Amino acid sequence: MVVPILVREVMHAPAETLATNTPITGVAERLKAIDDNAVVVLRDSEPVGIITRTDLVDVLAAGENLEGQTAESVMSQPSVTVSESAPIRVAAATLYEHDVDQAPVMEGETVIGLLRTSDLAPYLPDCAMSRPEEPLEAEERDWESEYDDEAAPGVSVGDVVRFSKPITERDLKLFAEISGDKNRLHLDEAFAERTRFKRRIVHGALASSVISAALSKLPGLVIYLSQNVTYNAPVEIGERVTARCEVVADLGHNRYRLAIEELDENDTEVISGEAAVLIDPLPKPETTS
Repeated sequence: MVVPILVREVMHAPAETLATNTPITGVAERLKAIDDNAVVVLRDSEPVGIITRTDLVDVLAAGENLEGQTAESVMSQPSVTVSESAPIRVAAATLYEHDVDQAPVMEGETVIGLLRTSDLAPYLPDCAMSRPEEPLEAEERDWESEYDDEAAPGVSVGDVVRFSKPITERDLKLFAEISGDKNRLHLDEAFAERTRFKRRIVHGALASSVISAALSKLPGLVIYLSQNVTYNAPVEIGERVTARCEVVADLGHNRYRLAIEELDENDTEVISGEAAVLIDPLPKPETTS
């Protein structure tokens, strides 16, 4: 059973809060004193706004007269809150739907934290950029995997695992944003047309990550030890690729060597090589007393 990660597990807590009538100077002093970039503005106990350091800089840059101004006059009004018990995918969809990058987290009617897209990014890579073009679940439905177990149970020589997915335009943009690899060959059409490839192609590391996804389908807790690959042909953007990994040697102590390859839609071998993995037993489920 897959247990969803909840907002309370990733949120920034406790939330820094202040009242709507707090003077601007008090807001600035509070932001300077705390190890955070934002405070939640409350009217009584209800969240009615958020103020970030950027909000204060914008006010100063505009040359406004700050005398008499309060937190309420400069805050960004939140159009949404999220529940601390909500799964993070639900919270991410809420942030996206309302076009906000952060929201107060509620436990009943009490603000207990602040959820930001940066909190979600390690768990939902599609949140690392400002807005995904479509829900991640839509792409996951186009993923396929299978495991041929030669001698059940457990991993043994001859076992084969496969994983297949299209590498989409969104995958490309997310990978560039997360990895920092913004090579123009992958992102700039006009530039790529002047290269030997005559068009944009998928990052090599992004293409080979499909092999890592395949290995994760082996039974147990899979830990990468090494990988040696050759890139034989480019992968086209939007093309479905299939990674195939076969266990070819039992190295002892739960270590295995695998022959790995990746094929494109025309069965061209775009990547080939080998990998070594350590496969530990899965941790025992938590028990409740």
